[in-house]
Amino acid sequence: STDFFWSLRKKAPNSIFVCWDYDNHHWVALSVMVSILVDIYIPAHSENVNAITKFNMNSFGPIPCGTLQWSKDFAKKNLKKITNTNRSNEPLGHHFEYKHFTYRNGMIRKVNEVYKEVALVKPVYHDKTPTQRLDEWTNHKVHWVMPVFNDLPLRLFDAVFTGGIPLIPKTL
Repeated sequence: STDFFWSLRKKAPNSIFVCWDYDNHHWVALSVMVSILVDIYIPAHSENVNAITKFNMNSFGPIPCGTLQWSKDFAKKNLKKITNTNRSNEPLGHHFEYKHFTYRNGMIRKVNEVYKEVALVKPVYHDKTPTQRLDEWTNHKVHWVMPVFNDLPLRLFDAVFTGGIPLIPKTL
């Protein structure tokens, strides 16, 4: 909450508060509030940067954040799985349906007519263990990436991290 933040600032008057905002492409209202509250604001996505950074003169970026779902140690422990798994030629592209992005949803449905593993799915992905998620990603050679507003999505980095090939729009 903002009360907690202001209390923290009072207790640390010589500190510089920096935010690396990895969700500025979806939650604009919160991103604007955070950019006002911190000393330095760094967005992770190019979407909405022009509007959000008008509230903080000490903004720069965007600086993409790469994968968030696996650690470097996890990758080291699973390197054989990442490099030696027999992979399907069928592209993987499970996406959550966002009701405000009807064009994107429609494109995924259209691709699904040809590639069954490119589909809108129920949001249960985060209930899976890191190993289950890695298994899903490493079982496919190619990963279909359907961004919102042509924004660089985290799944591009997830595909590279797991040894896959991200299939992305030419504009990215």
